[in-house]
This record gives sequence, structure tokens and C-alpha cells, in this order.
Amino acid sequence: MKYYSYIQIILFIFALSGNAYASAKSDFEKGVTSFKSENYSTAIKSFRQAEKKGLKSASLYFNLGSSYYKNKQYKQSVIFFKKLSDYPAMRAIAAFNIGLADKQMNRKKSAEKQFIWVIKNSNNKKLTTLARQQIKNIKGKKSIRKNSKAWSSYASLALGNDSNISVAPSGTALERSDSFATIFLKTSKLLTGSKSNGWQAGADFYRFSYSTYNANSSTQYGAFIKKALKISDWKSKLITRLSKSTYGGSSYQTNLMLEAAGIKKLSKNNRFKLRFRYYDINSDNTVYDYLQGSKQQFRTELKRNTDNFKQRFYYELETNSRQDTATVSYSPTRHTLRAIHTIKTSRDIDWGGELSYRQSNYPVIASGSRDSTRWKYGLFAMYRFDKTTKLKARFVYTDNSSDSVIYDYDKNIISLNLSKLF
Repeated sequence: MKYYSYIQIILFIFALSGNAYASAKSDFEKGVTSFKSENYSTAIKSFRQAEKKGLKSASLYFNLGSSYYKNKQYKQSVIFFKKLSDYPAMRAIAAFNIGLADKQMNRKKSAEKQFIWVIKNSNNKKLTTLARQQIKNIKGKKSIRKNSKAWSSYASLALGNDSNISVAPSGTALERSDSFATIFLKTSKLLTGSKSNGWQAGADFYRFSYSTYNANSSTQYGAFIKKALKISDWKSKLITRLSKSTYGGSSYQTNLMLEAAGIKKLSKNNRFKLRFRYYDINSDNTVYDYLQGSKQQFRTELKRNTDNFKQRFYYELETNSRQDTATVSYSPTRHTLRAIHTIKTSRDIDWGGELSYRQSNYPVIASGSRDSTRWKYGLFAMYRFDKTTKLKARFVYTDNSSDSVIYDYDKNIISLNLSKLF
């Protein structure tokens, strides 16, 4: 009898849950009927009743936002369209409707930002066309081009710890740990056309500083010219970049880099990318003349971007032709495979992992073979304060194995990076 009573209680609880759901569903359907009859105040009451009874869905928030909008209660409509944007598949629709409400409240700049976001991020051609039309209406006859901002800049600052400091010129490691800081700055200006079909010029600066072992710190600064264009179904770019670098406070190298890249849309969620880079490497210090020469990299990449995750897979072939020394070669042929998986936890938080494998085959010389393999495993998490400001925490483990024991090493790097797009 005691067990029978327990079963009765459980069934009663489930009956209550079912009744609550049925009641909420009934209120929602009444709201839809009232909305179709243009009784927006009544529709709002029915939808809010459904919400109070526990109904939470994209359909409910869309209908509530639309009902408030039709009832000319624009501030309230924005509240529910923002809730709608928590559903990744509905972000573009939510942003478009927030833009409409902002426009009605004469918040033209805010409305324009919402419509621009839709243009940049939505694959729905009808929605992007409507967004462009809204921008034209806001600006009058003067239309806006996508990505037409003349100046754009980027800055990032990172702090971290390296468990085994790498010696960049030799490819060895010191078996010592140290904390480090990095800073990266980049700015560019649109010279003609748009960012998707025009000319840009810019400059960048990068500094990597160890707190104790300054002899392994480095600096690089450069300038570039970029031409963006569309060739058939390919969004393409051509880049020329000249850079100078220091290592341990002394002159190191001057590099000329030439890049040609293109990306093609395969489907709604898939992109295919090809990239080729050529480096002409000149030594600015006789100590490092053995690294002088050229390097070529060819990469093929698949990018997938869904509502719930992002993925990148690529293969890269690298060839080197350096001066080398009588006893050591620095001219490997390298094959690299890498996969990155990012999970979109919410609007503001992403996390994921990465895995890469690299095989390096060096020319055989009198002193012996130096072929090596390198595995990298990484974990990361990222928080977005807004659309332009991000905080990223990252952990990477590296295991480098070689035929020559002096090039065997492993290391852990942890870092915290704050970045801002201007």
C-alpha cells in the first residue's frame, strides 16, 4: 500500500505538469488568434499568460516582440527580441526587428548597427536585402556599402607562462620556464572601393617579451598592401607585406611576404579556402645568415559554421631553401594537419579544443638526420564583452620528437588574451 501511494503521488505530479503545459499551449494559441485578428493588446495578455505558466520558446518571444511592436510599445518589443536572439538560428531575425524598433524610437545609429550586423552575418538574401533597404531609408538616398569603413584597427594584449622556452633560430629549447607578455597592434585604411573589392594599406607591430630571459624576446613590425576582389565564386585577396624583426634586442631578419588566397562558399554552413604564401628571408645579422633564403606554404582548408559550433580543418605543405650550415640543415619540407572545434555555448561564451600534427623532413647531411614530428593539443575558452571586445584563455601542450636528441622537447603554455577591434 505504501508503494502504491508513492506511485499515485508521482502520477499526480506528472498530471499537474501536463495540465500546466496544455494550459500554456492554449494561451499561446489564443495569442496567435488575437494577433491575426489585429487585437494586439489581447494577444500580449495571452502570450504573457503562457510565459507565466512556464512556456519558453523562440516562437513565444518572437510573437511577444511582434505584438508589442504592432501595439507601438517599442521598448517592450526590444526586450523580447533580445530574448529571441539567445537562440542562434534566430539572431539575424531578432537583430532586424530590434533595428525596426530602434528606428521607430528615432535611435537611428543603433538601428543602423543592427541592420549592418544582419548584412554581415546572415545568409538569408531576403533578410539582407530588407536590411539594406532600411539603411537606405535611414540615410535617405545615400546608401551604405558593406565593410566600407575607411579605418579599422585591432589591438591585443596577452599574459602567460611558458614551461620550456624555445630558441627560435635553432629550434631547440632551454629547459627553463618563464612568464611572458605579448602585444599586437594592427591598423589599416581603405584606399579605394570596399573591403571586399578594393585596395587597403596598413601596418602592424608585435612584441613578445619574457620577464627574465630577455635574450629570447622578439619584436616584429611591418607594412602591407592588400587587394581584395571577387573572381567568379571566389572571394579573393592578394597581399604584399614587408617586415623587420629583432631577436634578443639585436637585428634579426627582413622578410618580404607575398600571399594569394581565395575562399568559396560550398553550402550554407561550409566554406573552402586556398592560400599560398611565399617568403623572401634576408638576414640582418651575420650570426643568423644560415636562416637566409626562402619559404613557401600552400594551405587547403575547410571551414564549417553552424548555430551550435564552428570547425576548421586544414592541411599545409611547407618547403624551405635556406643557407644552412656545414653540420645542420634548416631547410625542412613540412606537412601539417590541424583541426579546431569551437562550441557556441551562448551568445557571449565559446569554448573548444585544437589538435595538430606536423612532420618535418630535413635534407640528409654528414652529421646525420634531423627529421622530427610535433604534436600540439590545446583547450580554450572565450568571453565576448561585446561585438568588438574579447577575452580568451588558452592552454597548449607541445610534444616535439626528433632523430637528434637536442631537438627533443615538450612544453606547456598557458595564456590570457584581451583583444579589441576598433
